[in-house]
Amino acid sequence: MITDRRNFLALMAAGALGTLYGAPTKNASRGWQQNTTTAAPTYTCILLHGLFFMQFKNHLLTVTTPIFKPHTIGSRPQGTNNIKLIPAGTAIDWTNVGLKDNGSSTETFPPSIMQFSASQTGSGELLPAGKKNYHLKLTLNRPFDIHPFRHQGKLGDFGKVAKQKSPKANGKDHIRDNVIKSCGSVPNNPISLLVGLVYERDASSTLPGVISFHAEHQMNCNQIGATQVNPALVKAQDLFANPKDFDLEFQDVGGIASVCPDDIGAYGVAMNDEFSACELLVGQCIQFAGPNPINCAQFGVNG
Repeated sequence: MITDRRNFLALMAAGALGTLYGAPTKNASRGWQQNTTTAAPTYTCILLHGLFFMQFKNHLLTVTTPIFKPHTIGSRPQGTNNIKLIPAGTAIDWTNVGLKDNGSSTETFPPSIMQFSASQTGSGELLPAGKKNYHLKLTLNRPFDIHPFRHQGKLGDFGKVAKQKSPKANGKDHIRDNVIKSCGSVPNNPISLLVGLVYERDASSTLPGVISFHAEHQMNCNQIGATQVNPALVKAQDLFANPKDFDLEFQDVGGIASVCPDDIGAYGVAMNDEFSACELLVGQCIQFAGPNPINCAQFGVNG
């Protein structure tokens, strides 16, 4: 995984992912460190803002979000301030648009991305065959890198706001408990609130260097709490083979309103690439005050 976030963010801010040269990193084995004397490959970064679920299946990556009308579901290329709305039931297959498959991918998610086991929780597969209760389904090759952004949340915060429940009759884990276990069980472990799927692309690709997909409330962050988040989680049950075993539920505790904490000033100057839906509301985007997103965490689904 990319380990030098500062350099990666700088490239994004400059719109330079499409012409990446010499980006330093501690993980040269992944090919991210380039020789500045030779032309580097080009890259596309797909940013996921808000409630998305991801699972590797048959060596492809499925990304999806539930049908939930209060959410703004749309896409936005780098440098634009308008989200293009996506109709419910949209399936996008980007396996043949020039985004190269990373054949050496381990098909796992970084520990700072919220994740749980389909088998241990009983939720079963994400979008099994015939399941079409999604707003958006995005099918992708295996990415060059899965890069977590906005490490403002902590696993301990998630443990406080996610409701503890009595043991399941089927003996399976609750989503809350399995997320904690899957993310390392240490309260100070970071939680990412924005995921970047980074692809090396070939000359045939016409996609922008950075494109955002949004699935979030278009409201100010301080208006988002458990009352707004839980209905979206209920609708997310429709994405799984065994809906009732996706049993995640939040509560407002000690000023932590859901798992969507403020991120004011996290990166200093606000960058267009990372505006959330709330920041694109008229009058809400303050260019030099830093981002103030309301992004909920994305979830990886493991086997």
